[in-house]
Amino acid sequence: MANEVKKILEHYLFRNGDNLAFSVDLFGVSQNECHEILRNWHPFERPDIYSTNENIIYGLEHFEYDAHRHGRKGSQSSKERHSIKQSIDAEIREKFEHQDVVTSFRSMSSKANEEYYKSSFIKTFTEHYAKVEEYKKHIASELNISSKDISIWFIAEDMTPLGTYFICRNRPKQGSEPAFPIFFPEIEKLFLESTKIDGIIFADNCNKVLSLVKRSTSSVEALKRYHRYRGEPLFFFEPKIASTAIKIFNVKK
Repeated sequence: MANEVKKILEHYLFRNGDNLAFSVDLFGVSQNECHEILRNWHPFERPDIYSTNENIIYGLEHFEYDAHRHGRKGSQSSKERHSIKQSIDAEIREKFEHQDVVTSFRSMSSKANEEYYKSSFIKTFTEHYAKVEEYKKHIASELNISSKDISIWFIAEDMTPLGTYFICRNRPKQGSEPAFPIFFPEIEKLFLESTKIDGIIFADNCNKVLSLVKRSTSSVEALKRYHRYRGEPLFFFEPKIASTAIKIFNVKK
């Protein structure tokens, strides 16, 4: 959809000299293929985006996941952030009647963990994968091309507040590295057996990096080697939400 494409572009594009560019890491994907996937985006519906070039059409379906508990109405994290924002706004309006500067903050009660992270990704991935044939047929019909000339990729965006990480102990200076769902064996297996798609783009919402991973064992292993992942547990920050308001007085000259 147009608004979704605009949101992705505004969040992940950065200015590189006179041009706009994505920050990308490539695993099993050539520079040329990356260029073809990420250029000439057209808003669409079922899938969300298609990319045009001479030989093949790339259909890109975007979905979000996070590391919080999900109910029938979505992520607990999203609902709680909305509720907290309303609570903070109400507190600031009340205090603003008697104070010139007001600061309000809250801690989130919902906690992120690995099991929620895995289940959120698997559920969302599976739901979208079930529609891949529909995506291909829709593109083929609208663009009057053969389904054989369509390559479907997913854009999977981690919306966990402040991101998802692991502590990398396999380098001279220990530090945190971004984590990916296919670090888990069951998700790696799911991805590799999903033969109707050709790859996945992991969108790191916090660091604004796109990691393009071809659907192959060697590409997944390359991703793990690049980030030096060896089975370490994941960790999540506990975000606090704060807001400050300041009265601006009219100054008469």
